[in-house]
Amino acid sequence: MPYVILKETTLQGQRITILVNDDEGSPYEFDNFESANKIAKLFESNSMNQSKYTVKEINSGTSL
Repeated sequence: MPYVILKETTLQGQRITILVNDDEGSPYEFDNFESANKIAKLFESNSMNQSKYTVKEINSGTSL
C-alpha cells in the first residue's frame, strides 16, 4: 500500500492538516512506511513552528 505524509500546523490561529505534495503539486507518495517515516521525521526536525508530520497508509477506502 502507498503511504503519504500529513503536516499538522497552525495557520491564522487554527490547527490544520495539510497533505504534503511533491514539487509538481501531487501528493508525495511512498511505497513503504519506513521511507515515508524517515522523511516525516526529517521534516519535523527541521520545522520552525512545531509542525507535526505523520504517515498515513492510503487505499481506495481511505479518506484523507
